[in-house]
Amino acid sequence: MSSKQGWFESDDAYRQRVAGEANERTVEDSTGSAPRQGWIETDEAYRDRIEREANEHRIEDSTGSAPRQGWIETDEAYRDRIEREANERAIADATRSSPSQGWFESEEDYNVRIRREANERMVADGTGSPRQGWFEGDHDYRSRIAHEAREVRARPRSERPSAQSAGSTPSSSYSSTSSTGSSASSSSELLPLVWLTLGGAASAFVGWQMVQAAATWSFVWWLGGLLLVGGCLCLVPLALAAAFIAFWIFVALVAIAIIIAIIQHFIAHPY
Repeated sequence: MSSKQGWFESDDAYRQRVAGEANERTVEDSTGSAPRQGWIETDEAYRDRIEREANEHRIEDSTGSAPRQGWIETDEAYRDRIEREANERAIADATRSSPSQGWFESEEDYNVRIRREANERMVADGTGSPRQGWFEGDHDYRSRIAHEAREVRARPRSERPSAQSAGSTPSSSYSSTSSTGSSASSSSELLPLVWLTLGGAASAFVGWQMVQAAATWSFVWWLGGLLLVGGCLCLVPLALAAAFIAFWIFVALVAIAIIIAIIQHFIAHPY
């Protein structure tokens, strides 16, 4: 099987052929024998069958157990489920962490996301980390890396970099793609949380000290401290707003103090 596009082969025909070869290669790598199209089996039925079998073997190679169709589960629902599970296993094998659906993420968006991430892992495993072009739309990017991932899967196992270095099954070979990439991604995702935590703690500390400072008439010092902390955390607008509010609180406290002093003066000297 060749993954090179023929001279008179259209892009759609080439993509369809590579998809079939990728699924045939996955089945062959897992079972040791290449699948064959039945005598009375149509091309479309054959493509659907080997796609289903390829996803089943990807799950089995990763988990050790083959998936089973539920009693009341339709064929379409079963195919959708094992495709999603196969992508989830590809990501989990590569990152050592199973993906999860976001709270406000629809099921369709989740399926699109994990399909893209699984393809990115496969492409990174075979040819290097993919990058979306500046003027490349999201749909075009997903289509491109899906095709590139199939091209990687369609190669003989001996020609895949991960297989040469690890000698593992196609699913488990994902784990060699990005131990460093996943750690870098995790650290970059944690960085905003660290800054948010530090900012919240600093704001709470300064706020509490402001309350105490207002009671002891050292408010001006803590107002300067608030501006300093706000500037260090790159929260200049928030610091200015807090300073504006604090300034008027300070004016109100001074006014109250002056009124109390005047009242006390008249009480001590009524005439």
